[in-house]
Amino acid sequence: MKRSLLSAAVLAFLATIIGCHPTASFLNVPLTYSPSNGGNGGSFTLPNTKVYVAQIVDQRSNTTEIGENHQNEKPIPIYAEDTKPPEFLRKVMIEDFRNDGLNVVDSADDADRVVNITLQRFWVTETDTYDAQVTLIVQVTDKSGNVLASNMVARGESSTFGRTLSPENYQQVLSDATDQAISYLLKNEDFLKAISAGKGE
Repeated sequence: MKRSLLSAAVLAFLATIIGCHPTASFLNVPLTYSPSNGGNGGSFTLPNTKVYVAQIVDQRSNTTEIGENHQNEKPIPIYAEDTKPPEFLRKVMIEDFRNDGLNVVDSADDADRVVNITLQRFWVTETDTYDAQVTLIVQVTDKSGNVLASNMVARGESSTFGRTLSPENYQQVLSDATDQAISYLLKNEDFLKAISAGKGE
């Protein structure tokens, strides 16, 4: 009887150890925008200039993954499911701009200003916590292509605790880091000046 109890205890202990370590070879995460604070909508007063947000250029060093789990000796890659990060970010930025009253148009030909964005980082490192970083480089031109502001860095970071390999936690920190990056841009005086100063040529 004692041997049976001991064996059961050992098996339970081993199961606990094994259960604490991820066994998946990869994880797909749907890119859903769900920031903790509800997003930037309505929190800024922006000019009524007609703005077009161009397709985002992806300059990440690793364009196939959005993160890694480092709880095992071999990192587990994290991938975006369906939507690519540049498409996700552009959609979110357009929604946030419009929610704040900016007149975002669907064509560069109809715009007074064109916002060009380069994606440099969209990444989560999972160890004991989920740590996300989003970095954008932003340029504003008028409709003739004259540069009004450039090399503006919009950066966001977020961290949280959660269960291992949780898609929801990846979504949360990426959403919060994205929200922070957009908020940083909307507070940038050079950006506000560039989208406000007249209608350009």
